[in-house]
Amino acid sequence: MSPVMTRRLFVSALALLVAGCAATHLPPPELPPIRVGVSPDTAPYVFWQRDHYAGIEIDFAARLTAALGRRLEIVPVPWDEQIPALLAGRTDIIMSGMSITPERAARVAFGDAYVTTALQGVLRREDAQRWPTPEALLQSSPRIGVKAGTTGEAFVRKRRPDENIVVYRRSRDAITELMNFRIDAYVSDSPVVAAAVGRWPDKLAAYPRNISQQSLAWAFAPEDAELRAAANGVLARWRQDGTLERVLNAWPTIIE
Repeated sequence: MSPVMTRRLFVSALALLVAGCAATHLPPPELPPIRVGVSPDTAPYVFWQRDHYAGIEIDFAARLTAALGRRLEIVPVPWDEQIPALLAGRTDIIMSGMSITPERAARVAFGDAYVTTALQGVLRREDAQRWPTPEALLQSSPRIGVKAGTTGEAFVRKRRPDENIVVYRRSRDAITELMNFRIDAYVSDSPVVAAAVGRWPDKLAAYPRNISQQSLAWAFAPEDAELRAAANGVLARWRQDGTLERVLNAWPTIIE
């Protein structure tokens, strides 16, 4: 073999060796972000705070995606569009204070429950003596506000005629309408009620006892068993190491 051919073969072999070494040190392809669907109008679960999203579910979402080594992408979605958006593939997980119900469980796959809360009513403070109990309220003919597609709406519809029910897409709109005398009460999750009363203690009052209990969980597309299992694993670790309790305690209105 001629010296020139030998040099060419050596250079070619060296180039292949360098290329092979470089290939073994290439960074792994970046995983896509986890798209978290939130409805940012329901404190303390999710709300807009000056220039960013805040709330219990935002804390959970940031910790969950970090634990899974994925980037977080917050996707704001109206509450009554959350499940359709998930099933259409526009989001990967619903983290927005969603309670487990048989109707929802027939469409989505819930992860393990992370907290138990309840339904509660809120009314104007001056009406607290007029309707001292939920039963007194329901026995009269007030206008009761509910949020579309919630367990609060389902509860009220079983007990009140439709003409006395006012449906809202956002909790903050219902609270505003309540303070403006357009409805007489609003039924929602107890943390939402507690947050509203805490913000306007001179205007609003909550019923002293809850209506019914419910468990909250994150929702996944039925076919996405891998992400659901991974999230359940993270949640289990949080229970063991105290992370779950610490996050919940940072938002005390969520604890009954």
